[in-house]
This record gives sequence, structure tokens and C-alpha cells, in this order.
Amino acid sequence: MKFKTIYAFLRLGCLPTGLAFLWMGWELSGAWVRLLSILIGMMAASLGAFVIQNVYFSRSHTFAQPTLPYETWPLTQNRMHNSNVDLIWYRDAFYLVHAVSPFHFGTRHSRLLIKRSSEGRNWEQVAVLGGGADDIRDPKFAVIGGKLFLYVFLNRTTKPLPYTTRVTWSEDGERWGDLTSIGHEGWLLWRPKTRDGQTWYVPAYWHKFHHNALFTTTDGLHFKRLATISMRRFINEPEIEFLPDGRLLATGRGDHLKKSFRQLIGIPQSSTILSTARPPYTTWQETAESRLTRLDGPVMFSHRGRVYAVGRGHLYRGAVFPRQGAVLAKKRTALYAVRPEGLTHLLDLPSCGDTSYAGVVQKDGFVYIAYYTNDPHKDYLWLFGMLEPSEIRMVKIALSELERLTEKD
Repeated sequence: MKFKTIYAFLRLGCLPTGLAFLWMGWELSGAWVRLLSILIGMMAASLGAFVIQNVYFSRSHTFAQPTLPYETWPLTQNRMHNSNVDLIWYRDAFYLVHAVSPFHFGTRHSRLLIKRSSEGRNWEQVAVLGGGADDIRDPKFAVIGGKLFLYVFLNRTTKPLPYTTRVTWSEDGERWGDLTSIGHEGWLLWRPKTRDGQTWYVPAYWHKFHHNALFTTTDGLHFKRLATISMRRFINEPEIEFLPDGRLLATGRGDHLKKSFRQLIGIPQSSTILSTARPPYTTWQETAESRLTRLDGPVMFSHRGRVYAVGRGHLYRGAVFPRQGAVLAKKRTALYAVRPEGLTHLLDLPSCGDTSYAGVVQKDGFVYIAYYTNDPHKDYLWLFGMLEPSEIRMVKIALSELERLTEKD
């Protein structure tokens, strides 16, 4: 819990400590000792004041004057760090899965909670999954052959750097088997999708980054590696969606670097890589590199020939270092229109801090988007949000309104 201890000091102890050093600086004898004490005091007090302002007094404006009407409500209120969401419709009910943990970082105390609801507002918990001695995260649902499958990542380090994929499945949504290997150690499988209900295509990334690939399965348990989607640029977290002409469209999170200091201040080259392939999806062509955002934790869906994505929006305004992907910057969960040529920002959903990694269900003329966020009325920096409580939130948007918004693009 060292992260929590350090963070508690930054919030509650840094400013008083700085003021104490400033006071001592005026009382101590010796010019150099006084100067050193005053400098330490000024730095500590300034840092403490900055943290207090951001954590307690910052305000988000994502609720103000949305560009299209929507309903939104929280699904959790447990003061834990809830994250990594997926949502699916199965056997006449919504199924929601999300991680719950003390914080964003890897811990063996993390769990996945599986919940069910007939209307998306009142939920019953039906299962809890753990990773044993490992951290468990990034769940993805798929209904294959009438069974509800769940794919998860396991992680052994404090840094959220998963090393493998495991799978479990259920025939009723309540009774789940043990987590088992997918047979491709080191590959991290994202969300399976199909056009014909027979062959499922699954994007994946290598746990050391640099390589996004496409796998196939017919039963949800046995996978075959089909093609390379993209390589280099620390690419990861690929998502796919079928285009009206039968092509597959893929997005990839391009981190470009994984050095800790550069991640703190941001990496201007970070981006979203877009690629397409025609059937049989063995040959991929990169079509664009968008620096509108680095699309972390994406989910894509289609409606009437248009493709949309929900993912993390990286903001510059109000950030300490206005660079793409900075840990010391502000984030949103955002909705984008996606084309092979690039991304178009449509809407920020109520969100801040550590946020995104959504699941989507289209039903009865609406799209339901479940995602995680810190208190959406505040505006934490991403780093602070990783240590603050976060909630699972639902947004319900009429597809007709989404169409009208997209037509303006």
C-alpha cells in the first residue's frame, strides 16, 4: 500500500511540511541552512497546494451542454477503484463485468465482479473471479455457440503489464469454470467479433508490445493465429469492427515509448494506428495514424454503416505537461466516429482522471455504454485518479440522436 501512503502524504502532509520548513527557515541561524530550508519549504508547499487544488477543488465540465442528449447513472458506489469494464446482452439480460481493486496498479487483491440486470439500472452480482496470486484485469465478453465466454488478462507486477490471457465460460451466466489457457502464452486477446456466427476474429497484442495480430476461433477455446495487423511503435490494445463492404477495420494504441519519465510528461508521437484488411483478413494495410487521441481501451460498434469507438480522450487543456498520453494530464472517456482515414471526436462522456475501457450494447434503438471514471464532477490528473476511488457509470444514447450528430460531421 506504499502508493496510498505516498498519495496520502501529498494530499494531507505536503503543504503543512512545506510551511514548517518555511517557518524554520526564518528561525534557523546560518545563511545557507536558512536558504535550503526556505527552498525545500517553498517546493513542498507549492506541490502540496497543487495536489490539494486538483483533488479537492478541480471541476469537470463534461455534464455541461452535451452535443446530444443522453441519460447517465452510476452503477457502483463502493469507494473502491472500479475499472476495466465490459457489457453484453445474453439470455434476455445485460451482463456487466468490471475489476475492483484498491487502485489502478497491479495487486493480487484485484477481483472481477460479474453482474446481471434486466434493464441496466438494478444489478445483482452473480459471480466473483480472482487471479490467485496474480492481478486480474481487462475482461472481455463474447457469446459463442450459446455460451457466455469471458477472456481476462493476468499480471504479476505492480505496473499493469499483463503477461497472458485466460478464459472461462458459462451456460447460464452464474456458474463459471476455472480460468484456463488459450494455448498462446504471451498473447493478450482483445474482443472477439463475428459476421456469420461461425468464425470469430480476435485481435491481440504481444505482451512485450510491438506487435498486433489477428486470431480466429470457432468454439471460443481454441485459437489460430491468422495474420499480423501492425508492428512497431509499442502498439497494443487492438480493437476491430466490420465495415459495410466486408473489410475489417482495426485500431491500435501507439504508445511509441514505455519509458517511465516520458510517460509522466507525455509522448507527442503517441497516436491511434488505423488499418484495414479484406477477406480472408490475412493482409493488412495501414491507412492512417491519428494524433487526435491515443485510443486507450477502445470498444468499437457499428450502426447503419457508420463505425463508432468509445475510448480514452487525452486532453491538453489544464494539463501540467500538454503532451499526448501524459500521466500528469487530464483524461476523458470520449465517443468518436471512426473511418479508415482517421478519427472524429463527437462527445466527451461524464468522466475524469482514470477512465474509459468501456463495453457497449445496442438495444431497442439505444446504445448503452458502460465505462469507469473517477468522480465525473471533479477533474483529477490521471496519476491522482489512479489512486482515487472510481465508479462504473452507464450512458444511454438514442441511436437516432447519434446519427444526427454524425451527419453534421
